[in-house]
Amino acid sequence: MLAEKEIALLKKVAEYIESNIKRSLVEIDGVASGKLLSSIQSEVNKVKGDILGYAEDYAKYKDQGRPAGKMPPIFAIERWIQEKGLSATLNPFAVAKSIGKFGVKPKKRFVTDTLNELNTTIEKKLFETFGVIIDNKIQNIIKDGNNNSN
Repeated sequence: MLAEKEIALLKKVAEYIESNIKRSLVEIDGVASGKLLSSIQSEVNKVKGDILGYAEDYAKYKDQGRPAGKMPPIFAIERWIQEKGLSATLNPFAVAKSIGKFGVKPKKRFVTDTLNELNTTIEKKLFETFGVIIDNKIQNIIKDGNNNSN
């Protein structure tokens, strides 16, 4: 299990990633109802130190697009039309059928691209953060070893 200080530092990194993913979603005009935006959450596994991310199931389609081959649920298209305030004459069945036939390409992969853009920064932050922790632990081991040899 990680120490509380290590967990706190990883939480800061998780919050940094989460806020950048949310910012990216807003930048691509990807917010209709706010449901997806508010569902984006991060968490730190206190045993392994993994940073985990969560969001609504449809986040994967917003991030990666939707391949041709299968129509999305019509009720989801109806809700999207309503939330976006699009024309009442827009036929949800026709939209779903078109998506099923042609697919949808994402404007920007708001999760994938953001993580790729942040990768170097995150690695640097983790290295700096945990480098200090490791250095302190080594110094304490050396100090304890010196105290025990006297």
